[in-house]
Amino acid sequence: MAGDLPTAPSGAPGATRNLRVHGATASGDEHMWTFDQLAALPRVTVVADLHCVSGPTSTDHEWYGTPATTVLDLVPPAPDVTHVMAWAEYGYSANLRLADFTGPQILLATHHDGEPLTAEHGFPLRLVVPASTAT
Repeated sequence: MAGDLPTAPSGAPGATRNLRVHGATASGDEHMWTFDQLAALPRVTVVADLHCVSGPTSTDHEWYGTPATTVLDLVPPAPDVTHVMAWAEYGYSANLRLADFTGPQILLATHHDGEPLTAEHGFPLRLVVPASTAT
């Protein structure tokens, strides 16, 4: 698979988005990555099923991106942190136990089934948590 991150034309949605980690970090500092910086982080492929809240389950989705553990290694949580909150566009959010967020299949995905993410699949970056239900 090509390791290129999905790109958007200048001024298009996603062209100026960043990954931001803030709140109860060990240092108390906010950390931010551009897509170019995110592309320099280790990336892996995870194959997982997708369970939709509307009922259907589809199997063997291939996701490619940065493991959540890589981000946690770079920005460790404060010692008393038990949960991670993820926010996304259009009001989407997820509250995960830290123990679940550190799982080996948790991914900040940039690709789905060998192609850069589309808007329908969470462009520009999708949090993939295989054991949870997607919306």
